Amino acid sequence: MPSVKQVKEIYKNSFLELIDIPVIDTPEKEEEFSIKLKDLYSKHSGVLMQMAKGAFELREKVQNGDISVESLSESKKDQKIYSRNFNGSNRSNLNGSMEFDELRETHEFLNRF
Repeated sequence: MPSVKQVKEIYKNSFLELIDIPVIDTPEKEEEFSIKLKDLYSKHSGVLMQMAKGAFELREKVQNGDISVESLSESKKDQKIYSRNFNGSNRSNLNGSMEFDELRETHEFLNRF
């Protein structure tokens, strides 16, 4: 998904910028570091929206048959969960929110990337 790849690049570039910062041992270096952090914060401000866009891109590709649910996960349990979620029939309680177990499984899936 292009949006997810953009987020990955943002994080990769930010990491590379941060590891090049020298030891902060003067007020001037502290000010430079503060400016760098504010800049990075600005770069990351759109990450949530980019990831949401990536989720929609993924769902569209799965629904169009461009990507199979089997290719997203190694386990049959995950395939069942994600097939149900991508097809819009996920479990929910009366409030419309997902059950805790399903959220945990979703996080485990996302952590694989």
